[in-house]
This record gives sequence, C-alpha cells and structure tokens, in this order.
Amino acid sequence: MRSIFPYDAESGTFTIEITIDHYDEIFNEWDPSPFRRRDLHPDLTDYLDYCSKEIPLKYPIRISIEVPEEKRNAAAEKMVEQGFRNNIRMDIFQLNKEIGKSNTLAIAEMVFAFFFLFTAYYLMGFAVDNIFYRAAIEGISIWGWVLEWQGILGFFFAKPDYRRQKKLFARYLDAELVFKNQKQTFTTTNPVLLKKRTVSPHSPTPAKKKRKLPAPQNLPHATPLKRKKR
Repeated sequence: MRSIFPYDAESGTFTIEITIDHYDEIFNEWDPSPFRRRDLHPDLTDYLDYCSKEIPLKYPIRISIEVPEEKRNAAAEKMVEQGFRNNIRMDIFQLNKEIGKSNTLAIAEMVFAFFFLFTAYYLMGFAVDNIFYRAAIEGISIWGWVLEWQGILGFFFAKPDYRRQKKLFARYLDAELVFKNQKQTFTTTNPVLLKKRTVSPHSPTPAKKKRKLPAPQNLPHATPLKRKKR
C-alpha cells in the first residue's frame, strides 16, 4: 500500500494525488454554479472512492492537487476546498436519508409479516376442507415469511455497508486538501510543501529582517586622534 500512495510515517497519513490543468476539472462542467456550490466531477468521485476503499479506514488521508504554476490562484483554491467539503456534507446528508428510509421500510415489512403470519395461523383454526382455502392460507403464510426475511435483511444486514460508506465520507470531510505545482515537492516525512527554485506567485514573500547594529559604547579613556601636520 505504501508503494502506491505516499505515506507520512509521522502522522500515519496516506496521500491521494490528483493532477489537473485547471480548477474547473474538479467539478461538473455542466453545472454553472460557483465552485462552493457546484457538484464534483463524476470521474473524480469515482477515483477518490476507488483510492479510499484501498486505504484502510484506520488511516487518515490527505488529498494533494497539482495545478500548473501559472494558473495557481489562492482565492480559487479556497473556493474549491469549500465546494469539496460542501459536496461531502451533502453526501452524508443523503446517506442519512437513505438509512432512515431503509429502517422505515424494514420496520413496515416486519409489521406486515407479523400481520400475515397471524392471519394465516388464525385461519388454520377453521376446519374448512377446501383446496382453495388451504392454498390461500399457504400463500398468506409464505408472504409473511418472505416479508419477515426482507425486513431482517434490510434492518440488520444492510447496516454494515451504510456504516462503512458513512465512515468514508467522514474521512473525506476530515481530509487535508493541499494544492501544489510541478516545482514543489510534497514530503512524506513532514506535511509541508518545500519550494524549489521559484516561489509561487500566490504566496506572500517573506519580509527580510533588518540586521540591528550594536549600540555605540562610550569608552572612558577614548580621545580623538589628531592629524600630524606635515
């Protein structure tokens, strides 16, 4: 795994690397909304899901996005990060709605299953020697067992998939988003960007510190020198 994804041994973080030519490639090209409200590109979400499923859930992740140096823009990068996290929050919201619907359907199926099984058991008490009557009782009983099994599957066995997907979304939400260019190197031992040769135009230039000269000292026995006359 560490040979596929860069690994930071100090923080135990795996890095998912993405290369783009422009910030628009991160989002859906058919969505005219601003970055902060635009949907992510389907190819990007598929790639992130594939990489995230390969990395065990116990490890945090970092998403490194490489952008050409001449197209770097600090304001756009901030909006991209907001849009990315808004999409993840919306995915978590939709997943919670699906979990709620699944629980409601499972409870309804188990209630109807109990009703059908009780009805079949009640009808069996009547001594009616009719083949259609017996077939109806068997049909009601079968429907009851089928609904009960469906309710058990939906309520208990579907939960692990939902929980895992929710943990994946939560890891996306906590992931660090890093932007870099080709002349910057991301180190796995220290989560910072080391800059080579040039400085990115969007980053502020560090102010130079002025060297302070020592204060003049008044020597007690110092006397001015006199120039000798020739």
